[in-house]
Amino acid sequence: MLPKQIEGFKVSLSQQQMLWHHLCAASTVDMNAWTRLAFNGRHLGWLNTWWRGRLLADWPGVVTVLNDTLDLRQPDWHLLGEMLQQVAEHWRHRGWLNAWRGEFFDVCDLGGDVLFCLERAAFRPLGLCSHAVHINGWTTSFSGERWWWIARRSLSKAVDPNMLDTLVGGGVSSGESVHVAMCREGFEEAGLPASRLQTLMPQGSQYSIRATESGLHREWLHVFDVHLPIDFRPQNQDGEVAAFGLLGTAEMVALMSAGQFTHDALLATTDSMWRGGYFNVDQPLAQWLSRPRG
Repeated sequence: MLPKQIEGFKVSLSQQQMLWHHLCAASTVDMNAWTRLAFNGRHLGWLNTWWRGRLLADWPGVVTVLNDTLDLRQPDWHLLGEMLQQVAEHWRHRGWLNAWRGEFFDVCDLGGDVLFCLERAAFRPLGLCSHAVHINGWTTSFSGERWWWIARRSLSKAVDPNMLDTLVGGGVSSGESVHVAMCREGFEEAGLPASRLQTLMPQGSQYSIRATESGLHREWLHVFDVHLPIDFRPQNQDGEVAAFGLLGTAEMVALMSAGQFTHDALLATTDSMWRGGYFNVDQPLAQWLSRPRG
């Protein structure tokens, strides 16, 4: 049974179907078109044809190519990371990495142990998996309807400028925990005080994958939910948000289905709605959101 405040606000079946079709189309990648990228025998990334050629030409160390895998060899993981960083800087100077941030992400093995860190702009070209935090923020009207705070990304953003986003969304930097990243991004992007964030725990996670012009985007989204007072007004601190707005559920779902949201915000928001009982459990959308991925 749905929580009392959600009764009567479930998304219509037609909107659930539209959203499901949009999610499926946006998340479908033909992996046969990509080359596996391994480091010392560990498969951690994916390369399209163009980046495969660049890496083969520019990698200064030992590389083996076997069937569908390109394997970079350097037993010292720290040195391997430095060598890869030099390659990324070379690509930047050639004008191939336009979204350079000067920010590092951790490259982890399948068990979550950090192997080395690398400029985040190189993650998509190499098809490496990163981590990000998203905060869904909402307020509740007197009738019990949930209204969602949505951010519009700044026009100056290197990725997905001017698109709609969750209240807060950002990458987990090298050496950061998910919780520390959530608190930092919560203040930087929306001015959320520490008193509202310190006790938050991630309520959901979604695996985001899609082909982009710069390579393969792969990211684990750690999703947080926060219920905000009706008089709360988000205040951006870092210039990465152009504006905030409150949307009702039906309007928000329509905009998501029309491709107005970033792909990661789409996943993070639908994850929250699924957990909140907005979707029918026997419909493909809810089943798609609940299936294991990654």
